[in-house]
Amino acid sequence: MRNIFADGIFSNTPEHELVEKAQSGNFDAIKELVSMHESWIFNISLRMTGNTQDAEDATQEILIKMLTKLSTFESKSSFRTWLYRIATNHVLNMKRSQRENFFLSFEKHKNFISESDGIGEKDRYSSSPDEAMLVDAIKVQCTMGMLLCLDRRQRLIFILGFIFGVSSKTGGEMLEISQDSFKQELHRARTQLKNYMNENCSLINKSNSCSCERKKKKAMDLGLVDRNTNLFNDSHVAKVKDFVKKSPYLFEKKSIKKIREQFLRSPFIESNSVVEKIKGLI
Repeated sequence: MRNIFADGIFSNTPEHELVEKAQSGNFDAIKELVSMHESWIFNISLRMTGNTQDAEDATQEILIKMLTKLSTFESKSSFRTWLYRIATNHVLNMKRSQRENFFLSFEKHKNFISESDGIGEKDRYSSSPDEAMLVDAIKVQCTMGMLLCLDRRQRLIFILGFIFGVSSKTGGEMLEISQDSFKQELHRARTQLKNYMNENCSLINKSNSCSCERKKKKAMDLGLVDRNTNLFNDSHVAKVKDFVKKSPYLFEKKSIKKIREQFLRSPFIESNSVVEKIKGLI
């Protein structure tokens, strides 16, 4: 899997040639474009919605928009910029997901973790591999819940800049804002997450009382994690850190580095379900 936001992504086939073939109806070229971008769009959508089904729906809708508008692409910008403008506009304006409505604010997230405390159960949850995997899943879902506490624009910029390491130049082009605006909004979003996690999350500050090991029962009751799913906790699931090797931003403070490490350990789900679904539209 190539990092779509890295330079030289079209090194094997020049971008304009691939797009021209796709615009002419060449299914192999269309399939390559979809395959190249699908997983990245899915993982952005997953963090914007907090739910795999909503992310799958958003990814399909974005790629269908790409196909229906492909004939209008005139190479005035890069294809990547053009496509991710479609993607960012879509995720900023789509219907709110059920998970978004659950985590409306940091205060609501804090109330949730306070109410779900399992006093004295930490050791038992850590005692078996199955329980440990559930705890890992809770870590993922809890950090995703924190993302949902940001407003959509800040959340998207945080996902792009802080998690996936998109440069301010590329991010600004995608959102049609200046590089400085992208940096400023990323800083504000990062500060909000940092302040909340420093005050509440024991993964970042060991003196905090909130511990993922104590949240299992509440998380299972709410359907946030499930023993029968391995989407977030199997060892074979790729992580963001496997694809995002460097960041264009300098995160010098130890607390910021620790927070980014948590998000880099979150799963990167390789999606390949859209190509078959869109065959009938070509």
